[in-house]
Amino acid sequence: MKARQLTPEQALRVTKSISNGKQRSQLNISDFDKNFSFATESEVKTQSGRIRTQFNKTIKELAHR
Repeated sequence: MKARQLTPEQALRVTKSISNGKQRSQLNISDFDKNFSFATESEVKTQSGRIRTQFNKTIKELAHR
């Protein structure tokens, strides 16, 4: 499955929310690769499943200490 491609403007919008403390003037559209892409929905579900499994395993291990 192909990852969704974002325009530099869309990437900037997403990155702006991620960057929290940075001033807008420090973020430049030219800083981003034009092929900036994000995980597909299925990739996100797969990874979140792995994280959830690992989290549950860690909680069980801590509970048995």
